[in-house]
Amino acid sequence: MQKSARLNQELIYLSDKHSFHLSDLMTTFKISKRTALRDIESLEQLGLALYSTPGPAGGYHLIQEGLLTKVYFNPDEIHAIFFALKAMSMMSETPFNEPFKQIRAKLLMNLAPNRQAGVRRLEDAVAYYTVPAVKHNPYLRNLLTIISHNHLASVTFNGQALTIQPYQLLYRDGYWLVAS
Repeated sequence: MQKSARLNQELIYLSDKHSFHLSDLMTTFKISKRTALRDIESLEQLGLALYSTPGPAGGYHLIQEGLLTKVYFNPDEIHAIFFALKAMSMMSETPFNEPFKQIRAKLLMNLAPNRQAGVRRLEDAVAYYTVPAVKHNPYLRNLLTIISHNHLASVTFNGQALTIQPYQLLYRDGYWLVAS
């Protein structure tokens, strides 16, 4: 594995940790002690805030918990993301609170000016037409959570109480549907 790919994997690995030991990196990534030390130094240079505690019970402690790792995309991946965001922005209702325009603005802000111009040209060249939601569905977020956690749902259909296990959320012709 190349160093840059390993560093990205280490950032992801550490993203939900409060602390770790050098041996954790050595075992997980099958690297030597010297390589693990160099990687920690590189991770610090990339902005990972941590401090070390010496001694047998010591280790490395992350200053910021729940890290959001920086991800680098090539130009085609950037265009694919904005292409999909434009398609999603046409939906009048989604399970998410954040409007797609706000997400688009945040992502666009992190691109170099020439990349921003390329994204805008792509967006101008594509048009989507869709049917707006026929009826507001206040349960979209709950349904998505139930599906993603593989839970059962209790529903009432034609006056009859049922227990279902939804596995997919679908949008078609202005209606949100659940496959179970």
